[in-house]
Amino acid sequence: MLGTPCILGQSKDYATSIGANCMNIISLVSLRVLHRTTLFSILGLLAGAASSQGSPDIVWNLGGHTNITSMAYSPDGNLIATSGRDMTVKLWRASDGALLRSIGAGYDNYSVAFSRDSQFVAIGDNSGAIKIWNSSDGSLYRTLSGHRTIVRGVAFSPGGGMLASASDDQTVILWDWQAGSPIRTLTANPVSFGNVAFSPDGTKVLAGEHPLQPVPATNNHSIGVQVWTVSTGNWIRTLAQQSGPINTIAVSSDGLLATGSQNRRVSLWRIDDGTLLHIAQEAYQVDSVAFSPNAPLLAIAANQLTVRAVNDWSVQFQATGIQYFACTFAPNGRSLAAGPGGLSANLECY
Repeated sequence: MLGTPCILGQSKDYATSIGANCMNIISLVSLRVLHRTTLFSILGLLAGAASSQGSPDIVWNLGGHTNITSMAYSPDGNLIATSGRDMTVKLWRASDGALLRSIGAGYDNYSVAFSRDSQFVAIGDNSGAIKIWNSSDGSLYRTLSGHRTIVRGVAFSPGGGMLASASDDQTVILWDWQAGSPIRTLTANPVSFGNVAFSPDGTKVLAGEHPLQPVPATNNHSIGVQVWTVSTGNWIRTLAQQSGPINTIAVSSDGLLATGSQNRRVSLWRIDDGTLLHIAQEAYQVDSVAFSPNAPLLAIAANQLTVRAVNDWSVQFQATGIQYFACTFAPNGRSLAAGPGGLSANLECY
């Protein structure tokens, strides 16, 4: 188990290259070891049975879009949504990679999230609006207006009735998204926010600071994650360890927070009391982190894609060859989607 925080270097034990500039769906119950396939159960993988010298099996491979900025599985596991800087959001059928629809949002999109019933997709874009689309037919359900500039993070509450949005305008807004009205606006330091998430019980909202300009040393301000109480909007604490702009955050079902920063650091925190549990150093800036829903695994997109066991930080597998920018686990924990931020992106399923 993780104890005293420690700094770990990049592991040199890595998988064979997965290949071209693409979004990948990686099966966690099947890994290809050299030229033969070996199947592992989730328990076997967690016990270290998975070889880090193999690459995941490809399930499907289809064309994608430009500069993937965010991706999300629908809670029912049937869809994957990807947002990009090509002014579109695409919905894919998770089972076979079929492109079901491409939504022309009209602006570059920076964040995407599904409602708890999988019926709606929320998208934050560079106009400062949050658009909510019907996932079944691609129709626009509602536009939430309140931010003054780019919305970089959106998240639905565990109960489903609330939406949080984080923006470059230095605010986080909690919304009654079905009514289309803001509940309250949250602020802390005069710094932009790049991402947002709810605690598993829905009582707290967390937002990672992502300043657009370097913060002067005279400000005596360590960049970190701000935590507020949802019911009152009261600020609770800052989770900070001078890690630089926070590119990504993720919350586990058992109350852990993972952060990935521009200065190549991954940190693990306990949300309830703000305890820093672990620090690890990657070779490149960390653009995306994601917890598995039913197993203690953390996926890290930091140029390469690495999946680690949270309890001992061991590498379960590692994929190189393209610059991974976003990743997300399927609700059943058996698949992982990951995609690049390059000029063109194909979708592959492993």
